Amino acid sequence: MKVSPWKLHHKSLVCLGSLSVLAVFFVAVIIAPQASTQLFNDIKDTISVHFSWFYMGSVALFMAILAYCAFSSAGNIKLGQPGDRPEFSYFSWGAMLFSTGMGIGLVFFGVAEPVMHYMSPPVVDAQSDVAVRDAINITFFHWGVNAWAIYTIVALVISYSAYRKGLPIEMRSALYPVLGDKIHGPIGQFVDIFAVLATVVGIVTPLGFGVQQINAGLEYVFGFEQSIDHQILLIAIIGFVTCISLILGLKRGIKLLSVVNIAVAIALMLYVFLVSESTYILNSTIENVGNYLTSFIPLTFETYSYSNPDWFYGWTLFYWAWWIAFAAPTGLFIARISKGRTIREFVVGVLVIPVGFSIAWITVFGNSAIDLIHNQGVTELGTAVMENSSTALFKFFEVLSEWNIASYLALFSIFVFFITTSDSGTLVINTLTSEQQENAPVYQRVFWVVAISVITIMLLQSGGMGAIQSVLVILGCPFAVIVTVMCIGFMKDIFQQAKATEALKLSHERYASDKIS
Repeated sequence: MKVSPWKLHHKSLVCLGSLSVLAVFFVAVIIAPQASTQLFNDIKDTISVHFSWFYMGSVALFMAILAYCAFSSAGNIKLGQPGDRPEFSYFSWGAMLFSTGMGIGLVFFGVAEPVMHYMSPPVVDAQSDVAVRDAINITFFHWGVNAWAIYTIVALVISYSAYRKGLPIEMRSALYPVLGDKIHGPIGQFVDIFAVLATVVGIVTPLGFGVQQINAGLEYVFGFEQSIDHQILLIAIIGFVTCISLILGLKRGIKLLSVVNIAVAIALMLYVFLVSESTYILNSTIENVGNYLTSFIPLTFETYSYSNPDWFYGWTLFYWAWWIAFAAPTGLFIARISKGRTIREFVVGVLVIPVGFSIAWITVFGNSAIDLIHNQGVTELGTAVMENSSTALFKFFEVLSEWNIASYLALFSIFVFFITTSDSGTLVINTLTSEQQENAPVYQRVFWVVAISVITIMLLQSGGMGAIQSVLVILGCPFAVIVTVMCIGFMKDIFQQAKATEALKLSHERYASDKIS
């Protein structure tokens, strides 16, 4: 396939521009980690205080657009040509959605977050019966429909531009209805460079903190001492396996790992369900879903302005900014694996499959953990979680049963989740910076994995991870603006297509009426 000159020029500029900005930025953070952390924390706090309304309003807007797309005639539009069929089965598709989206976070926080909200809730009395209910409900909210709506809207708009308009699977393509051919100029280059930066930071942040958590888990389970040297070793292993997966390609790499990991995650859930108070979990599931459905809309607009704004800034707003910033790589990857599905099938699938799995995971692990503390008096679990959330899951398995294999499976699952997250993110970077997109030369695929691994190692050694975490949150603000503009263009196209379809329908009806006459 021949590549047009402007595309070659665009890819070169995006690659060189991204590398230049990354080099300057990370060198500054590594040289002055404390000053950088303070600066970015101040910026993050300023955005939190003055723009929290924008984050919450944006997510509400995204959900309204998705609801319209799912329940209106727009849902019948296929993301592709009439003869296109989905590339992956529902199970493989759903496995990749979850594994590359929020899977790694849920494994860590499925126990820790509900317990933390129970021990230190935003408004109700700590460790009360009401705190039990609210702890699960808040966790549902943070990992549920609102969070996945952010990923879904980005992926949908990019998919529509790529598979309906024939544009590349790139962030700038989604702005075509608003900017037209200007996306092929500096504006498009800026948007794609921004997407590369968000993707790199989005990989480095969980990788840096994640290896610390894996190291903590290995120490807890095997006595594998926590140290920078061991964390560097873990990063090297993750990078090596990621390279192999990227070289194997999407179907033999990410897909296979995702399917295996989902099978392991389901096995862990079944184990906890059977070993815990199963009847309690089943009863809790019904009540949890009911509470979530009744509080879904109020929580969507809740900023805790009248009660506990500091808690809101540290939890809900942090999550929303994080999901929005990470929507660049996740949205592009979801778009890549979703060709051939209708808009309705896409929206319902991306929201229901991973959200349903998340609700099941949080209920099984979260309710079981709180039951141990609240009803069975295992207070040391609550204390351990508040002291070190990194080992919360392993402490939970320890007090739940003497069968250590659950901890081994959890460590394996965490490791594979990191691989799939890094793998999908690096695939997105290659899509944005290579002429061959996901089929980039092997040396380029390996280069980005090595670059990300080296950056993470240097940040760990210099103590700059706190600064990077704040940067990811900061990136969420401008990206929310970009996504809002993308949505405006998308809805403009959808309404125009609806008018054209209606006009064609009326034309056919008139023709049929005239023929009968």
